[in-house]
Amino acid sequence: MRPFLRRGERELLALAFAHRGRCHLLKQDYRQVIDDTKRFIRLYEMLIDEGNLAAMHEHEKKVLSTHEPGATFIGNMPLLSAACEIANQCRERVGNGFAPKVVLEHSRKAIEGLEPLDFMVFPGLNALRAHLHVTRAHAALELERWEEAKEDAEMALACDPSFKEAEYMKQSAENEEW
Repeated sequence: MRPFLRRGERELLALAFAHRGRCHLLKQDYRQVIDDTKRFIRLYEMLIDEGNLAAMHEHEKKVLSTHEPGATFIGNMPLLSAACEIANQCRERVGNGFAPKVVLEHSRKAIEGLEPLDFMVFPGLNALRAHLHVTRAHAALELERWEEAKEDAEMALACDPSFKEAEYMKQSAENEEW
């Protein structure tokens, strides 16, 4: 038997999962971002079916009150989740020496998909971008595409200057060694 929800509780629960996903992004726990976004999407679809989105968007405005007017994260959660999924899969594949060409293509698409997102609304977004660029650099090194690897390592460092793995990838590309 399902517990009876009071008015507005489902909207708050959906918003909570979306917000929690944002927090996990900051922690770089991409698996948890994916899981929380799946929960959010299920609730969001229920709210769409009920035609009851206004309350959730009002709560979102309160959460983002310190950001520029019109800032939103709710609509971008599925995109963020997909990018996290790609980041995890590509990192695993390239780490195991599988499909570097596929990794290059998929991670490029994830990076392009993240372009319109605001790192101020999604704390930790630049770390995800850096993670994707380092994964691309790793794949390019596997294929001995030195210039491409160096460019991606530099992009990773632009996103996160303290990323030691990106420094290592850049150095490897400059030395044309892997």
